[in-house]
Amino acid sequence: MITTTNGPGGIATDTLTVTVIPQPQIAFSADPTTIQPGEPVTLTWEVSNADSCVIEPDVGTVAASGSVTVTPT
Repeated sequence: MITTTNGPGGIATDTLTVTVIPQPQIAFSADPTTIQPGEPVTLTWEVSNADSCVIEPDVGTVAASGSVTVTPT
């Protein structure tokens, strides 16, 4: 990007770089998709463009891709 400023002292031109950071993306699934309280479910995910990943409640910080089995009550 080039910027130009015009004022009483003349014209000044400068170049600047703008870096666009992509938005975080997530693919998330649960298997099975329907359960009763006390039954296990496997959560699977893959995340990109993120600094950290947290599954709440109870699981906590996780890697950018992985899976975990939980048993909601």
